Amino acid sequence: MLNELTNRRWGRLLSALLVAGFVVPWLLVSFYIATADALSHQSEQPCKGKVVDQNGVPVTRKPVIKAKPNPKVTEEAVKNKTKGEVLLKLVLGADRQVTDVEVIQGLPNGLTEAAVAAARQIKFEPALKDGCPVSRELKVVYQFPPK
Repeated sequence: MLNELTNRRWGRLLSALLVAGFVVPWLLVSFYIATADALSHQSEQPCKGKVVDQNGVPVTRKPVIKAKPNPKVTEEAVKNKTKGEVLLKLVLGADRQVTDVEVIQGLPNGLTEAAVAAARQIKFEPALKDGCPVSRELKVVYQFPPK
């Protein structure tokens, strides 16, 4: 009988030690991970709205053009066999919008307007500076007739 009581006590003690051996380290690891995650988010600075970047300032990632639609060639340009290129300067905004389209070199017969309209439809991922989207100036050339 005494031997049976001793075995039960040892069994309970052993069970308690096993539970403590698994549960306590698991709780410590969970606490460590949660604390490390919270501290890492404190060090990150959120983006402060729309950041406008001048071209001289380096960025961590340049803008990525996803789609650059071709301009529509006007009937007048085809009839007059207008050839050449339209050179535009534009801003790829931090908000994924094309703004401030400026014509540097244009063509007659509605081709400049067609190039501006096509440039406004460019799809892109904005440039990044320290993880925050920033605006960048870009020069775009449209060839007529399109190749």
